[in-house]
Amino acid sequence: MEALVAPTMAKLLQLGIIPNDSKRTLDAYLTKLVGMIDRLRDYQSRVPFATAHAIIDAQLMRLTGLEKAVRSTVAPRLIYGRVVNNLAVVNEATIPIAGEEGQSPTSP
Repeated sequence: MEALVAPTMAKLLQLGIIPNDSKRTLDAYLTKLVGMIDRLRDYQSRVPFATAHAIIDAQLMRLTGLEKAVRSTVAPRLIYGRVVNNLAVVNEATIPIAGEEGQSPTSP
């Protein structure tokens, strides 16, 4: 299940869980989330009861979803790689069309 980043971040801000969406604030919140996730995984390995495991699993799913949303906001996925060449905009009206005035698209 993919995290819904924008609604998740909006809800965190609305509820006052994080005061703003600056990188510094998100990094601090992410550090707390990772700490909580690590503690829950430790509890999960030590607790022998199935009911406790179910509750811990649900909490881990919730926290890892939050972690994904915050990580995506802090460092968004680069669709085109790290470098995008900003090519000049081509005006389609100036591109000759084959058959117009006997020219082909490759003719000067």
